[in-house]
Amino acid sequence: KNWSNGWRYALGVEHKLSDKYTIMGGYAYDESVIPFDGADFIVPTGARRTYSLGFQYHDKKQTLAMTLGFIDIDGLSIKGHTGDTYDTARSHDNYAKVVGISYQRNF
Repeated sequence: KNWSNGWRYALGVEHKLSDKYTIMGGYAYDESVIPFDGADFIVPTGARRTYSLGFQYHDKKQTLAMTLGFIDIDGLSIKGHTGDTYDTARSHDNYAKVVGISYQRNF
């Protein structure tokens, strides 16, 4: 598919509210690595911007974390291949929502 390497730029912050609670936030930008003639509808992704918020509860024995993320995905032009009924197509208005939950127990 002739995909290439890409760069990811990310920034995250944490703020400890107390001995037990921490809030987190983040932003990441991923370049698109998919060229016009290597794109398809299985993974129709352009550049992506991810915004995330989360919190942690922690004590001496355990840590519980929950995060919410929103991925804003740029459109991408897709070249038709031999046998396709189209010459070119374009994905647009793409997004994804992500929920993460983690639990860690210390022994």
